[in-house]
Order: sequence, then C-alpha cells, then structure tokens
Amino acid sequence: MRIGLLIFLLLVPVLRAEAGLEFAKTRLDVKPPENAKRIEVLFPFRNAGRKTVEISKIVPGCSCLVATTDKKSYKPGEKGEVRAIFDIRMFSRPVSKSMQVIAAGRTHVLETNLLIAEILKIEPRVIIWKIGGQQEPKTFRLEVASRNPVNVLKLGCSRDTHFDYRLETIRKGRDYKVHVTPKSLDARVLGALRIDTDYPVPHRSQFIAFLSIRS
Repeated sequence: MRIGLLIFLLLVPVLRAEAGLEFAKTRLDVKPPENAKRIEVLFPFRNAGRKTVEISKIVPGCSCLVATTDKKSYKPGEKGEVRAIFDIRMFSRPVSKSMQVIAAGRTHVLETNLLIAEILKIEPRVIIWKIGGQQEPKTFRLEVASRNPVNVLKLGCSRDTHFDYRLETIRKGRDYKVHVTPKSLDARVLGALRIDTDYPVPHRSQFIAFLSIRS
C-alpha cells in the first residue's frame, strides 16, 4: 500500500507537466433562437501543464461546423477558447455534433447538443422498397409539433419520374399523411421528398423525407 502511494506521489509532478489542455466543459447544451441561421459556441480551456502546448488541428464532425482558435500555441497557464460556428439551416430537430481538438499528442472530443425545436415530426424518415418486391403505396405521417398550426402547402420530389405521391389532410394545420407509390421496382433509386409549409421562418419552412429502392 505504501509503495503504491509512493509511486503515485512520484508520478504527480509528471502528470501535471503533461496535463496539456484542460477544458471547462467538453459537452454543451445550446438552444438556438428560432430564426437563427448560424450559432456560435465557445469552449474555454487553459494550458494546465508546464510546457507550451500546440494545437495541431481541429477536426469538425460535419460540414455544418467551422471551428477555430485565436492562435496555435499556448504557454503554461495561458487561457484560450475553441470557437465553433454551426450552420443550422439544414436541421429541423435536435441534433448532436462533435469535433476533435488534437494537441500535444492528445485528442479532446468536444460535443454540442443543438436543442433545435422540432416543428414537423415525420415518421418514418425513410421509406424503403425492395427491388423486385411488391409495388405498393407506403405512407409518411406528418405531425405538427409547434404550438401554432402549420399547413403543408405543396410537395415535391427529386425523383418525380420514379415515384407518385399525394397529400392527405387529416387535421388541417396539425396532421397529414403523404402516400408514395413507386412507378417500378426494377433498379436502385434514392430520392428526396420535399415538404413545403407556411411556417413563418423561411429557412425553417421546408422539410425533407427520403425514398429508397434497394436490393
């Protein structure tokens, strides 16, 4: 027991010297304003070691994220922050995004939970048919999640030549169904169904579901 304690005490100075970057938090919950197109998130840190630390690179977890620091090297005790800017125009519900900060041979994973209010719930998100299978209609269920009514104005499809689709109103402003039928099941197809609504924030008024014919 005493030997183990002695080894630990001997290692403490080494651990401190090699401590490197120390982040105040590595996971943040952020609720963007409803009309926001981009949002900035800051991850403060300090060099808790006894050597200068150089940030070799920052690896974002998606194309929606750009992350930077004000400089590359930080002296012992010096503070800084990772500045992350998210383009959130493509998101219509809560998502979690991460990035890796690589410094002094260590990888720090920073995670941001973007608590984006869901406006339109789409179930399922993807409808799948099998090549050579039964050519039958399948249905997306649309449920308005916002407090105020949201009306579906029109539909569009990136693969109009492969799918027929129609909108059914269950409760205006609240519940809808979209029935989709493939025109054939002879080959692989991946398509996107576009759902345009009258939601008052323009960049949040359009929603996407996916259609797939696969083997």
